[in-house]
Amino acid sequence: MERKKILKVGDSAAVTLPARFLRETGWKPGQQVIVDSDARTHTVVIHGPKARRRTSIPVEFAAWVEEFIDEHEVLLKELAKK
Repeated sequence: MERKKILKVGDSAAVTLPARFLRETGWKPGQQVIVDSDARTHTVVIHGPKARRRTSIPVEFAAWVEEFIDEHEVLLKELAKK
């Protein structure tokens, strides 16, 4: 594990990746990556450009959510305005 500083880049911030990691993964500067972050657990995970996001939402739950949205569409639109 390496300690890194958070660098200011314009209005954003950045953390550098170790050169060894870049050599081992073949990642190149300018290449897009997927960044998952969770403020609750203070974690950031970077996935390579070829990573696929997995979903574990059961089909039944997705169907229930769609039905709920259809049934409460007017209320949900009002809530979205607030």
